[in-house]
Amino acid sequence: GRLQIAHALETRKLFDVEVDVCAPYVILPEHEPNGQLRKDRALVVDLGRVQLKSKLLDTRDTTESLNSLSRDDLESRMYDQFDIDLEALQAIVAGPGDDWQAARSSKQHSSHILQPMDVHLTLKKCITDKNTQMPVVKISGDLPELAIRVSDHKLKQVLKVVDSLPKPSPSKPAGPEVPSGSLFSAPR
Repeated sequence: GRLQIAHALETRKLFDVEVDVCAPYVILPEHEPNGQLRKDRALVVDLGRVQLKSKLLDTRDTTESLNSLSRDDLESRMYDQFDIDLEALQAIVAGPGDDWQAARSSKQHSSHILQPMDVHLTLKKCITDKNTQMPVVKISGDLPELAIRVSDHKLKQVLKVVDSLPKPSPSKPAGPEVPSGSLFSAPR
């Protein structure tokens, strides 16, 4: 047990990651039945800011120091940990005359369906796949506040936008097309 863990800790690959990205916002405009875009109604999903940072553990542990650790402490060292922060995640429904860009920069706006919120996630990935007793990935999170503002009118607008999105045209099932008479065609 402990020798295998010590070996896994000694031979592990470390990933030191730090990413800070202003995430994109997605605009889903309503489409007319003829396929034309309506520029006065849209659903806007703003992904805010995304930060990802690895949390490196001290890798200078010796077998003797590992023997002094409790089972829980030992197990926690078997995971690489990544902190993921999503800041100012929000959703806006904009109708005729609404300024969705002003709503994006506001904490509270009548166009918000989902007011700007922050989410903190911790992702832990096991450093070995040989131990079937331990989960490969663990995810935990913290959502300090969730403010959803939905009315009948907003819900109808969202459904109109979603329902009007172009749908893929029905076509033949995907797959390689085999010319008749080729080596790969089925015998008759």
